[in-house]
Amino acid sequence: MAGITTLNGSISDSLRWSASNDILGQQPLTQGDNVATTYNFGTGFATTASGGADELASFLQVIAPAGSATINLQSITNILQQVGIALARLKGYKIRLLAASGRGAIDSVNGTACSSIQVGNAASNVNRLEMGADAHTYRINNGGSHQHFDPSAAGFVAVTTTTRNILITNNDASIAAAVQVTLIGATT
Repeated sequence: MAGITTLNGSISDSLRWSASNDILGQQPLTQGDNVATTYNFGTGFATTASGGADELASFLQVIAPAGSATINLQSITNILQQVGIALARLKGYKIRLLAASGRGAIDSVNGTACSSIQVGNAASNVNRLEMGADAHTYRINNGGSHQHFDPSAAGFVAVTTTTRNILITNNDASIAAAVQVTLIGATT
């Protein structure tokens, strides 16, 4: 199936701060900065070029207590509800463990008090994402998120029939996890 005809978007990260110290008899010493990176993507670029992407998927994945979900990158439903989309390359993604309240990734409707999830180490056809080995994983605590994006032409990982699965495991034995998964990719 061909990708989305027209797609334009961006993903970014940003770190801002402001700090000051009072110094007796002098003006306060103040320092602040903003460190930000923005990656523009879409069909305005060839899918094999930097920034080229013709697929975007974003969905809520509910995972039972102590359960897991396998995300098959060669059978996704995109944001226009086209099903069975097979990615050839992944250009970026963001995974958020939604909390019902507090700080971070808050969603008062879908969020839960799930303590944490683990991403990685699928049983078969493992997609390592940006990790170094099939068995590598990372943890996202309640309200937390993890994202990775790569502006290179190839993206940061190829998706094939043998590298298509991402495993997300709920580490909480008593509370379901509400996980928002967003994928940016290309079908060629």
